[in-house]
Amino acid sequence: MSKKSGKILVAVVVAIVLICGAFSSKVPFLQDVFNDTEVTDSNGVHFIDVGQGDSILVKTEDADILIDAGPGINAGDLTSYLKEQEIETIDYFITTHPHEDHIGGADDVIYSFNVKNIIIPYIPESVIPTTKVFENMLDAIEERNVNVIQAESGAKYTFGENSFEILGPNDEYEDLNMLSVITRFTVGGKTFMFTGDTEKESEYDTLKKYSDLSADVLKVAHHGSSTSSSEKFVKAVSPDFAVISCGYDNSYGHPHDETTDLLEKLNIEYFRTDNDGNIVFSIENGELVVNKEVA
Repeated sequence: MSKKSGKILVAVVVAIVLICGAFSSKVPFLQDVFNDTEVTDSNGVHFIDVGQGDSILVKTEDADILIDAGPGINAGDLTSYLKEQEIETIDYFITTHPHEDHIGGADDVIYSFNVKNIIIPYIPESVIPTTKVFENMLDAIEERNVNVIQAESGAKYTFGENSFEILGPNDEYEDLNMLSVITRFTVGGKTFMFTGDTEKESEYDTLKKYSDLSADVLKVAHHGSSTSSSEKFVKAVSPDFAVISCGYDNSYGHPHDETTDLLEKLNIEYFRTDNDGNIVFSIENGELVVNKEVA
């Protein structure tokens, strides 16, 4: 368990029957209680299983916020999940960076829901994508007249008693991964750090700019790649929990052993969408509750 597990309640919800031995061997720090309960219409932070990609829903009484939209091949699954969560309006849609595994479903999201604002990083002209998926997203933004906000490090947004702050990128990098929008959310008094595919150089620049990067939950950058998640950055965040969003048996070998070894070394309990399915953090009586809905 994590170093602060005595103070934090962890409940694990599994939606299908699995072979216990095989499941236990895949999930690190497996010391939780299992119940056969579905995760439906739940306020909190949803790490959605979209295969090899990212998509996170922050669902509260005051606003619904989506971070990334996964690959296009799973766009239908994503929009179905959002509808199951009774999402109609997305107040902020944060696209961390314009790679297909993060914006592949963006046009489907924009056409399927009332998206009020979309936050995108500044992209230097030399690396502006010419991909069809990026063009599709831009066409959808224009057609649905979505308000576009350029991500600015230090910008803060509030919704009810909750908020988020943009912490990066902090330079005009010539690499789309390092241009990823980094955000820290405060939801129900708990903090969540979202990192897109940012890499170590961008992490170092963020460390230099901000003295406090602490968070209760860390979305591990770049699907657990060894090019991200420097020890200094992870220690600065000092999370109780981490989540790795990646596809089962993906061709990149994500997450890399260097990353999972670091999380284990730092005694950070982590979850993986390829093994654990949809992962939902809710806050009950001031404590984090973790629900896993294995697909």
